[in-house]
Amino acid sequence: MGFGGKITEKYRKYKRYNRKKYINIIKLTIKPYKQQTYKPKHKKMSIRIKGKKEKRPFLRRAAMSVLAALLALTAQTVWADTYPQYITDVIVVGGSTSEVNTAKSAHSDYTFINTDLNKGCGQGTDDIYIGYKKSSRASTNGGYITNIVITDQSGCPADKTFNGKTYHCAPRYGGSWFCNKVYGDLNSGAGGKDIHVYYTKEEFDDHRVVSDISIKLGEKSYTGCLRWNDNTTGDYADLNAGAGGEYIYMQLTFTTPKKNRPASDPTMKTGLVYNGSAQQLVNYNPTSQCTMYYRIGTSGSYTSDVSGVTATTPGSYTVYYYAGSNSYGTAGPVFSQTVSIAKSPNSGVTVSCPEIVEGTAAVSPVTGGTNLSTGTITYKYSTSQSGTYSTTAPTAVGTYWVKATVAGDNNCYEYTTAAASFKILPDWALHNSGDSEADAYVISTPQELDLLSQRVAAGNQYRGKYFCLGNNITYSHTSAWNNTTSTENNYTPIGIGIKYFRGNFDGKGYTVSGIRVSSSNDFCGLFGRIYGNSVKNVILSDARIKSTNSYCGGIVGYCDESSITNCWVKSDVCIGGYSYVGGISGKFSSGNSLSGCRSEATLTAYSSTSSHFGGISGCLDANGNVKHCIVDGATIPRASSLSYYGAIVGEFWSGTLTNNCYANCSVAGVADATNVGCNKDKQLADRDGARRAVSISAASGVTITPTGTATNYNVSGITAYDGNNVISCGGKLYSGATEQVNLSANYSATDEYYIINGYTDGHGNALTKNNDGTYTLAMTTAAATVTPDVSVAWGTADNADGMQAHPYLISSVAELNLLAEKVNAGKSFLGKYFRLMADIEYDSSVKNNFTPIGFGSDAVFCGYFDGNGHCVSGLNVNKSDESYIGLFGNASGAVIISTVLSGCSFNGDNYVGGIVGKMESGIVSNCLVLNTKITCPNTCGMIAGYSGGKLKLSNNYYDNQSNLNGRYGNGIGVNSNNNDNASFGVRIIGADGVTIKPAEDVLGGYESGFKIYSSGLMYQNVLFKKEQTTVTLSITYTGNIPQDHVLEGFKAYGVMMSEAGGNYSVSLQGIEDCVIEPCIAIQYWTGTGTEDDPYLITSIAGMNHLAEEVNNGNTYENKHFAL
Repeated sequence: MGFGGKITEKYRKYKRYNRKKYINIIKLTIKPYKQQTYKPKHKKMSIRIKGKKEKRPFLRRAAMSVLAALLALTAQTVWADTYPQYITDVIVVGGSTSEVNTAKSAHSDYTFINTDLNKGCGQGTDDIYIGYKKSSRASTNGGYITNIVITDQSGCPADKTFNGKTYHCAPRYGGSWFCNKVYGDLNSGAGGKDIHVYYTKEEFDDHRVVSDISIKLGEKSYTGCLRWNDNTTGDYADLNAGAGGEYIYMQLTFTTPKKNRPASDPTMKTGLVYNGSAQQLVNYNPTSQCTMYYRIGTSGSYTSDVSGVTATTPGSYTVYYYAGSNSYGTAGPVFSQTVSIAKSPNSGVTVSCPEIVEGTAAVSPVTGGTNLSTGTITYKYSTSQSGTYSTTAPTAVGTYWVKATVAGDNNCYEYTTAAASFKILPDWALHNSGDSEADAYVISTPQELDLLSQRVAAGNQYRGKYFCLGNNITYSHTSAWNNTTSTENNYTPIGIGIKYFRGNFDGKGYTVSGIRVSSSNDFCGLFGRIYGNSVKNVILSDARIKSTNSYCGGIVGYCDESSITNCWVKSDVCIGGYSYVGGISGKFSSGNSLSGCRSEATLTAYSSTSSHFGGISGCLDANGNVKHCIVDGATIPRASSLSYYGAIVGEFWSGTLTNNCYANCSVAGVADATNVGCNKDKQLADRDGARRAVSISAASGVTITPTGTATNYNVSGITAYDGNNVISCGGKLYSGATEQVNLSANYSATDEYYIINGYTDGHGNALTKNNDGTYTLAMTTAAATVTPDVSVAWGTADNADGMQAHPYLISSVAELNLLAEKVNAGKSFLGKYFRLMADIEYDSSVKNNFTPIGFGSDAVFCGYFDGNGHCVSGLNVNKSDESYIGLFGNASGAVIISTVLSGCSFNGDNYVGGIVGKMESGIVSNCLVLNTKITCPNTCGMIAGYSGGKLKLSNNYYDNQSNLNGRYGNGIGVNSNNNDNASFGVRIIGADGVTIKPAEDVLGGYESGFKIYSSGLMYQNVLFKKEQTTVTLSITYTGNIPQDHVLEGFKAYGVMMSEAGGNYSVSLQGIEDCVIEPCIAIQYWTGTGTEDDPYLITSIAGMNHLAEEVNNGNTYENKHFAL
């Protein structure tokens, strides 16, 4: 394209840098010429810059010729790395020398022309340089620069439009003044015109791009940049216009477009490995103005679709490609790259081998995964994963490992899989004899169970043979247990049609799960039909058994003259059929027992005319017996008004029902149905042995156990109590709404201060306590909760806290028993105080009516016990094989005082004593043991059976009515020996009307009449003193003295007691009671026998009495008589 134009100039004064200069403002108008075609060559455009200052420099340039842009095409084609580079960016830097150098360093990727555009303008001007950048790819730089023009008008907008194209002002960098959009230009600091550089860019140009820029001094014969002013073109532009200095022109080199190339070279796929399918070889199709074409090899057609550039087999492929022609250029040359596809390692191959039963089939491994090779496959086997492998296939029972080696071919390398394990399962018939339970056939896998089914179907009944499960058995399946529309069928019942199973089967508590039966036959279940045998201890879970026909049960479809015991059909089991459908058995017949079974199954009806649905059995007849079974949470349908259905049995035709319950069942669409136990004679109702269960639970802290003969069914979780009409299951007790249930009950809590008075049913109704200590619960329709009736013990309601100031107070048998219970449970009560507040009497006729306080070596009482002078009586402990027996069995560091024990019997093996069986240390003081019998072959004593070296005994006595192993009297107080402080106490008893007390101070007295003396105790007006001692007593007589009689004194052992100072003395003898009797005689004489008051004899009887007395040895010395 050529350019022509007309140039006009005018002057304007402008003050810059504090100097007045004339600055030429040039308005450039450019008119395009017609497009012309040129031969391939270069043309240059230059701008002459004058070399000196003139007053009117613009006149010299008025005749400058119009720019003729000559386009030239290169004569050769260049590609790839040698493809020519063209200018993509232009910048101008200016300012001081240091500012210019800094700007150049910041743009080191630019090439700067080493000519100062203010050259020759003198000092004080800015240094100005132009820089440019080149690239071989226009598209990555926003396009190539296709033209540059110079403006000499004031102001420099960022963009200008010329001939429909946008021109951009070249960016300026350097000094702040130079970079200012108002002041900075190519004459910066030199005055003259405002000179600016503008460029335009395109990715492709019709005829030319700028390939080079140079600066020429003093010349204008080259192709140069036109001056552009107000859309008019003018002369070649002097870059020093109006500023003096040298003539400076910018010369542009234009080049015609080259052959097409993309924005970037295409890339090829890497890492390709044979996969059996065609694989794309080209990874990237560059985006450009032109279309890329590809082909593989030197023949064939090119394609622009990279997805069609594919290869399949391993090898090396050469991909040829070129850029196609378009309106911007011709087609480029052809280039090539190499792409490889490697052979596959074939590592996607896997191996597996199904389990087989020995002797029934050969080992048959198979490969899986992805096998890309056509090579042969070899299987090798080993007895361990890391062992030696052989091609010999195993045949014996065991666990094995198999590997598959796939031979290589043209596409794959040889590959050996990882090892996979498999089993050869035992054929149960080849091992045990099956003749007894001990040598039963053992079935442990689905395959083995299927084998039994197949052999029974083939006619082998296995009559009298024994089978058992050796493990849980799980069948794989694809549908849920409750998907009743599914026809999945992965199991054949054992015994179908007329093929009975007559063997005995023990599940051993293992679970069979996952079976799916979908049949149109009769007799469906785990077992289809059994006769004359037994099935027991089986759990069925995650199962669906359905038939369009009859006799369907979870365990057995039809049970004839056989027993089913201790089986459990869980809640994830669905059983459906036309008729005779039951959770355990579809029909149970002919005399044997179905017992201890539990069903939670969902039953479904095949049609609206279906009948006979029961939670345990669809029908019970021919004198069969269903007992101890429970149906919990089951669903039992009612297909029509003529249907037989029931929570326990559908139709109760004949037989017996014993202690069976149902709970939480949906029957005939009624949730938690009642009175639906069974249907007899088309009358649906609960019956004895088939009733709705009412639960019996225990309140917190209460433990209840039914009485009666317990029959445990460990697999179903049922325990039945015959004779008690109660059954337990899943940790719950059940009975009927009108039953009487006998229970033993026990209550325990962390608080030691309560007494059990009895129990209620949780509704305010008291349980009846029986003579044997059990309780009777009268059931109602409401669930019963056995709840303790508790009262506070030991005075804690009145702030008793066991401290010395507020001791625990014991007033009853229950409170004393509570102390024994807590100590025997491990509580020592160290530092705690107890006090008896009343006499406590046990029923001595009841054997073992008391458990000693501290019964055993680990139960030790360590507290303070003050009997308070009260008596504990009637204890009966008869445990000849046990030790630690007494009121306290075992104590240590304890204090036991002022306690009376009476009328008790203790029998044990060792450490048996009245007050305490064994006491290593502590104090036993002021205690009495009365009328008590102790029997023990080893260490024993009336007070303490065994006393340790640190036990302090003081003032303790036992009486002559007590005996140790039949021995009476002294020497049996402690450890079967004498002890001065645990001694036999002679009972000193006042006869009627005689009151005695020691002639000494009372050391302690109680309201009970118990008194403590320094060496004796008085209890209930009986004084206890050691034998062979002399006792001085204060004696009074309040009885009747007849007329003419006098109290002459008191006798002990029949002898008048000596009197001194009003007190009487007696020497205690033996073990007999010392009874103090009054001496009342006829009054023979009057007077006192003194000289002043002699005895007066007034009768013959008086004279005879004196003679008798003297003759008996009484001298009456110093006594005076008178007639």
